[in-house]
Amino acid sequence: MTARHYIAQSSTEVVLVSMRSSTSRKRCKKGLLVVVALAFLSVSLYGWWDILSHNNPQYVTIIINGSVIDHDDQESAVQPLYNQVSLIHPMARVPIRYLTKQYLQTGKKSNTIKDSSSKNNNNIKTEGEKVTKQQQKQQQQRSPQTHTQRRLPQCIIIGTRKGGTRALLEFLSVHPDVVAATRELHFFDQDKRYNLGLNWYRSQMPKSLTHQITIEKTPSYFISRDAPERVYHMNKTIKLLLIVREPVSRAISDYTQVVKNRQETGQMIKSFQNMATYKNGQVKEKAAIIRNSMYHIHMKNWLRLFPLKQFHFVSAERLIYSPAEELHKIETFLQLQHRIKESDFYFNKTKNFYCVREKNLNQHCLGEGKGRKHQKVPTYVIKNLYSFFRPLNNIFYQMINKNFSWP
Repeated sequence: MTARHYIAQSSTEVVLVSMRSSTSRKRCKKGLLVVVALAFLSVSLYGWWDILSHNNPQYVTIIINGSVIDHDDQESAVQPLYNQVSLIHPMARVPIRYLTKQYLQTGKKSNTIKDSSSKNNNNIKTEGEKVTKQQQKQQQQRSPQTHTQRRLPQCIIIGTRKGGTRALLEFLSVHPDVVAATRELHFFDQDKRYNLGLNWYRSQMPKSLTHQITIEKTPSYFISRDAPERVYHMNKTIKLLLIVREPVSRAISDYTQVVKNRQETGQMIKSFQNMATYKNGQVKEKAAIIRNSMYHIHMKNWLRLFPLKQFHFVSAERLIYSPAEELHKIETFLQLQHRIKESDFYFNKTKNFYCVREKNLNQHCLGEGKGRKHQKVPTYVIKNLYSFFRPLNNIFYQMINKNFSWP
């Protein structure tokens, strides 16, 4: 039996479709043989015998740029292709090398599609031989992958609370090869969530292409005793982002959030100095707003399992005043192409903070809670805290081989 082939020239997508069936040719109507796809057949004599002699149950596999399109996970742009290919003569095995951009987008026949009968098999083979492996590799690099699925994150923003994690995630999401979970999942620091298992965790991730990086952020991971080991069991080579802020400023911001939360519930509110220090001025090291700023304690837990090379440390202060510069370093760390530019951001004078300038010229700023004014704290309390944190900061600098020059 002879299969009909259809050829279209396009550099938009690379597609390979394979199909076998024992169904009789008579069961396919002649009109259904008109397939809106590009077939490129280059097979040996053994290959033809293989086509004619197989009696396996029917199966259809679509591979786009090396990614298999699952039957239950096909995007709307690919579904028409799947439907059309399934109409091909069931005894034919059809490698489709190129598919026009118009067809991928609309599912309609492109003007570039031409009918080639079996008489042109020799020409098809000759043209196929011209498509070298190197050319195919270059084509795949130029064309984005089209198969999406939910994947476990390859990178996690682990902290710190009130350190700028939301801004970091929003700014990093400007990159086209970054996709991010839209909420804090608390998977690794809450037993109830962790007991749901990795399949549940994966289901919370956005769909991504094979060349994209999936990122999740939950700032409380950094201070969790259980999170490092749990993350390690998921992926021991995962990349970790830690954005840190000058400890006193972070503590005051943390306190400001506590005030807001307690005001909403009508709870009593202590002053910052009463929450952070005793009457004699000694710092309350066990107070959450203080301990969360003692970075060296929490960093030690993470370094027990992960080497330093798997961390990238972001300065919250530099991210605020020079986002493109800090993001350039992250792109390098994540082995991403440098796509984020200064023009992607603009400075909002009202918030005193950079916002994202989207491609449609809309301006996207963080929520109302970002950039809110801090509670007033007496100067002597701030100086006392600077003195308390200074030696602890030096320990942290030595642990990570980086100095943030905090006061």
